[in-house]
Amino acid sequence: MRPGHVFLVHGHLQDVTCDAILLPTDTSFSVAPHWVDLIGDQPLRPAGWPRDGRVSPDIFWFVDVTDDNRVALDAALLRARLRERVAQIATALAGRSVVRGRAQHLVTLPLIGAGGGGQPAGTMVAAVLDELAALTEQHPVDFAVVVPERPIFEALQRHRRAGHASSPGDLAARLGRRAREGSLSLMIGAGVSMGAGLPSWDGLLKSVAATLPDHAREAVMKTGESDAEAPQFRDDFSALSPLDQAQLLEALLGTALRREVVAAASNRESKGRRRLALGHLLLAGLQCRQVATTNYDDLYETAVRSQQGGDIAKLPYQRPVHAQPWILKMHGDIEHEDDIVLTRSSFVAYDGRHRPAGSLFQSMLMTSHVLFVGVSLTDDNVLRLTHEVAHYVDGALSGSETATTPDAALLGTVLTLAPDVHRRRLWQGSLEWHAVGEDDTRVPDNARHLEILLDSIAMWAVPELA
Repeated sequence: MRPGHVFLVHGHLQDVTCDAILLPTDTSFSVAPHWVDLIGDQPLRPAGWPRDGRVSPDIFWFVDVTDDNRVALDAALLRARLRERVAQIATALAGRSVVRGRAQHLVTLPLIGAGGGGQPAGTMVAAVLDELAALTEQHPVDFAVVVPERPIFEALQRHRRAGHASSPGDLAARLGRRAREGSLSLMIGAGVSMGAGLPSWDGLLKSVAATLPDHAREAVMKTGESDAEAPQFRDDFSALSPLDQAQLLEALLGTALRREVVAAASNRESKGRRRLALGHLLLAGLQCRQVATTNYDDLYETAVRSQQGGDIAKLPYQRPVHAQPWILKMHGDIEHEDDIVLTRSSFVAYDGRHRPAGSLFQSMLMTSHVLFVGVSLTDDNVLRLTHEVAHYVDGALSGSETATTPDAALLGTVLTLAPDVHRRRLWQGSLEWHAVGEDDTRVPDNARHLEILLDSIAMWAVPELA
């Protein structure tokens, strides 16, 4: 059995993509109003309550955290009730497909035990976290403890950090310290949003191609297959580069192409709710001031706003106020479909139309350490802009007597799902490459390893107490 992991997330419970949500209540099943709002309607009390804690829809589970409705509760009893309920949840999830292709089921819960009771809240919280850690060894599920209040989140991270020693070669500790010092920036690619159910580049093009009229669709898609199950491109279409594929789709769809891209890149659920990937919230929790992305979606911005008091300016459509963090939408976004950079012609015209955006990304590379996450580094614009900075910095340092550190020319760190020996060699000295998986055949497993690494970086990123 693969052991689980306990994630600590800054944000709101309703925003996290998960398989099950575990909520606290009392013996009489008096559900707090904010949990009723989360579910949508007052849940029906389970017939077997408190032995059975599952309500409809069955993503929601409850556990009695009181002693016959009294607030005082012994930590050992709380741990026992968590143990019993998690066993029920794990049994119910066994055999079910994991939400949005994740490698392991994810159970989210608030910070149970923080409300106090007969013992200090810190003691209760520590007991809950210890129990969850123990349960990851017994059940093949991950847990995400979701905390909306930043001071509590940071206090819990410092508590976790106290039990970890770091070495000079500890990647998570090094990146976390950069975030803590304010010298880390982010470059986010499509790989992060895939965890929220959005398509890859190939999947995006397939989704758009599926909207073609029948006569045009035959020029792009193979016939005789169930497009709903596994749509496949024709071999001659697949031989084109993605940019040329998009160019041909534009020729077939015209101005409707961008509308279809916006539809495919959106993941609104009922009542306009967004379900975020765990990666979005883990990255937003680093509180980096400068972020760039080639993604069209607004999930990272949603993650920032999910966190207490969080806000972010979206460049070039908004101007940051004072020290407000910002995100640069390098290729447009779903709210500005005319700006979407997708086809060969739009890439060729990029420097003329979007030169300030490219310059701002290059400024990030020059003035901070950029963490590339979910980025394949095959995008023509990102490659060109990064190469220009790498050559400029390398040339400047080659004649400098002040560049004393071996990493003086290092622009950033690339986190990849699997080793890429050739690209690692190509970028040696400019970008540090770290693979979280051993091969590219276990993408969901590798993506989960990346989430665990980001969780560790977040632990090291929170500031020390003054």
